[in-house]
Amino acid sequence: MEINKKIWSITAVIFSVMTLLLIGMYFGGYIKFDFVMIALGLSELFSGISQMELSNRTNSNAVRRRNKSVGIFSIIIGIVIFSMAIFQIFF
Repeated sequence: MEINKKIWSITAVIFSVMTLLLIGMYFGGYIKFDFVMIALGLSELFSGISQMELSNRTNSNAVRRRNKSVGIFSIIIGIVIFSMAIFQIFF
């Protein structure tokens, strides 16, 4: 199925749009900035997973290595942002 191949990309786009909406809500004074950071961390995490999936579908080894390293970096950054925001909310 075509949707199953693009599920992480679709999820990354959904969380990116949600992050933009939360930024607008933050500037409107409706939510705290921590919730924006949680959405940003999840967006980065899903973007990294999408990048890793793209590297598995690519035929060129050079492109595959680059996509995989960018994906790993995005996943690490997403986990760090998400965990720091959760830590700040609860502690």
